[in-house]
Amino acid sequence: MVILIVSIEEARGAIMKALLNYLHANCRRILSIAKITGQKYVKISLHGLYRHYKPEENFPRFIHAFELLRNKNELSRTLEIENLKIVKEDNEVHLLLSIEALENLCSKIVED
Repeated sequence: MVILIVSIEEARGAIMKALLNYLHANCRRILSIAKITGQKYVKISLHGLYRHYKPEENFPRFIHAFELLRNKNELSRTLEIENLKIVKEDNEVHLLLSIEALENLCSKIVED
């Protein structure tokens, strides 16, 4: 029997990559819609991140990294982005992000 020792840092990195990949693909559209509608915050469903997740050796699925962090109470520390909150609504977890924080993230992503 093989026992894998999975690091919280690996899980954090996997989740952050998925978020950044999602934002790279959707920043302009999200910001455009949010500005037109006058939103102050956007809510990103974790289901939206699944598509942008690239499997890692120790985390073949997004949910594996997410569950490890949630079980270790490390999820909020992982997503230490200013003005970002993790909210649970209707049994689904969302990321609530201010438009300002989204603009800052998007400008960094577009530069890279």
